[in-house]
Amino acid sequence: MKPLVLPSLRQGACRPADLCAERQLPHRTAARFPADCALRDHAQLASISVVPDGDGFVRRMPMGTVTGALARPSIAAIVAGRGGEAGTSFPIEFAFDPATIPRHSFIAIERGMFDPAALKEQGRHRRSDGN
Repeated sequence: MKPLVLPSLRQGACRPADLCAERQLPHRTAARFPADCALRDHAQLASISVVPDGDGFVRRMPMGTVTGALARPSIAAIVAGRGGEAGTSFPIEFAFDPATIPRHSFIAIERGMFDPAALKEQGRHRRSDGN
């Protein structure tokens, strides 16, 4: 896995369709780094797409998505240390301390205003009960 993960979003179909008729894209394409992108060798794209349950709550996260025949892992699966097939999902573990999930500003990284050691492997998040 590359050390930097950037979000990508797959735009799904609109409902009801008549509200989205003017915004439909002729085809779906997969986001990719341009060949000359400086981040290409150091970053990967990961999906941030989610599908809520019928009541609007999100209880499961996708392992990944497929767009334009390209399978891409989800950021949720990367953070949770999960592996699996795109199109499958896993239940959300709600017993964790959100403060244990590392956060980094892309702008700070882009401008070189960060400690490179902060981007080293930081381990998985910890549950709020310490496990």
